[in-house]
Amino acid sequence: MSKAYNYLTFSPAMLDNMKGFGDITKYKKGSYIFRDKYYVNCIYILIDGKATISKMSGAGGQRTIFILDGHELLNEPTNGGLASSSDCIAFDDCLVLSIDKQTFLDLMSDDFELTKVVIDQISHKTRRMYRQLKNAVNTTKVEKRLAAKLWKLCRDYGTPTKDGTLIDIDLTSISLADLIGIRRETVSRALKTLHDEGLIIYRKRKIAVPNLDDLSKYFKSM
Repeated sequence: MSKAYNYLTFSPAMLDNMKGFGDITKYKKGSYIFRDKYYVNCIYILIDGKATISKMSGAGGQRTIFILDGHELLNEPTNGGLASSSDCIAFDDCLVLSIDKQTFLDLMSDDFELTKVVIDQISHKTRRMYRQLKNAVNTTKVEKRLAAKLWKLCRDYGTPTKDGTLIDIDLTSISLADLIGIRRETVSRALKTLHDEGLIIYRKRKIAVPNLDDLSKYFKSM
């Protein structure tokens, strides 16, 4: 699966080297890899599968911040003794490498290429967060917020098909609601609006976008 942006991920050689300093654990879909406000002494790296980084909203609902896939950091290698600031949940069955934080920092100290990958991944997440903040403005219509999120998912997980660009992950109305921080019923209405306008095709938990340019013009329009 190609990345929408050419940010750095851990090379097979890096992963092989790091596996000698940690443990690999299989997590079932829906299980927690680490939890918000818990102290985490390890760095977690996704080897295979997908995981979400989530945060409880002020209203008590779960807000999905990122969906991450293979060869990405799940948390940051800070060493300030701070508790985790988010939940990390297996989006599907996945394999995760865990390495003691200090050991990981020592590996970064010895390998500048590894350090560059870490910095690049953190920078990429920061840029994604800025875009999310822009699209989360209360005055933005729900349909446009959803359209912007679907366009981004097409860029990250899109596969060409006869129907257009298929988002190659299961997307329920609940998972979409978590992604943009609104109620499931509101997402269902927004999906119907986008479908009725011919901007998406939604069936069996899969969404296809016939024309990405049309979807982009829709959410960018006033």
